[in-house]
Amino acid sequence: MRLAPLLLLAACAVAPLRTSNTPLALDARQLEGTWHVGGTTFPMWRDGTKTAPRFEYSRLETRDGVTTMDDRVSYLEAGKPGAIEGIDTQSPDVPTHFTWRGRGLLGLFRSDWDVVFVDPKGRFAIITFSRTLATPAGLDVISRGPLTDEAWNEALAEIDAQGALRSLAAGLQRI
Repeated sequence: MRLAPLLLLAACAVAPLRTSNTPLALDARQLEGTWHVGGTTFPMWRDGTKTAPRFEYSRLETRDGVTTMDDRVSYLEAGKPGAIEGIDTQSPDVPTHFTWRGRGLLGLFRSDWDVVFVDPKGRFAIITFSRTLATPAGLDVISRGPLTDEAWNEALAEIDAQGALRSLAAGLQRI
């Protein structure tokens, strides 16, 4: 395993991000399944060496009011599949906030992320992620299938309408 992906995942703790349109409640089961990254500021996806990024959330479990789920980030690198696996823990106080911790050797690394917008029509969601040792904080526009032009434009309008998202969207690229 290369050191670069490890450095990308080492993170600094951040406070949960909320906008005026962030849901007050979020049932983590809404996230189960596969999400395609349709737009991102994440350098690892924008540079073109790792393509077709997807997030898969599964095996939700709630104990003592705390929900965890498996998190698998898959991608292609030079046509070969790659993946990063971890566990997300949903904040019991702010249900749109999650902390990711890697599995295995990646267990030393963590990152915070937030679901800041869920499209009422269910076409996409906007998530933000914390700064790590090697990457800036930023955001992703994720969708269950290919992101339509209409959904992309609505995601951009939501980002533009929210000051906290505008600053994180610097360099946002549709992929």
